[in-house]
Amino acid sequence: MMNKRAISGPPSIVTLILTVVTASFIIMIVAPHLSDLADAFFDSLENGEEQNGETETLSQEEETFKNFVDSYKECKEYTSDNCICGEFDARPIPDGFYIKLENLRLKTRIEIYADNKPTPIVTPVVIENDRFYRYSKQTNDFWPGQPNEVITIAPVEYDAYNRVYTTNNKVQLFRINEEGTSLIKGTYGGNEFDEIKKTYSRCGSSK
Repeated sequence: MMNKRAISGPPSIVTLILTVVTASFIIMIVAPHLSDLADAFFDSLENGEEQNGETETLSQEEETFKNFVDSYKECKEYTSDNCICGEFDARPIPDGFYIKLENLRLKTRIEIYADNKPTPIVTPVVIENDRFYRYSKQTNDFWPGQPNEVITIAPVEYDAYNRVYTTNNKVQLFRINEEGTSLIKGTYGGNEFDEIKKTYSRCGSSK
């Protein structure tokens, strides 16, 4: 028994020494490259963030279109009727582009055009249960759009197309009721769009 105990001790010490020596040797080899490995790791993270940022960045026409559609949809969320539900600035629409709304009876199709053609990079949006109206300043009243009637939105300086109806730089969105939305045209520097404010107020709570 004494001999077994005497023999069993030394291998553990030898194993420990070998482990320490091996670890030291590995550290000596790897240590000079740790900085390079760390740099490569963080570079890969930064490249990944940049690529994600690129995919999430919208073009100017996409962002402008999205802002308009969001404002239009927000009008549908209000519970009050006959009220001003939003405002849209058309000036960020790029040169040669315009937003087109088409009345499809109880649907409104919204898309963005370039050079008088639909842009393939922006998917059209169809607003269900909606019909756009036109506002008459002379009568201070709203008139429902005819089937397939078109309204287009573009900055005044870019208005080079022959359009049925064009709202200019500043567009007020007006909620008629749950099924009706009107665009009230105007220009910055003019007071035409302010006529509606004399009679109507902003919408109250949303759904």
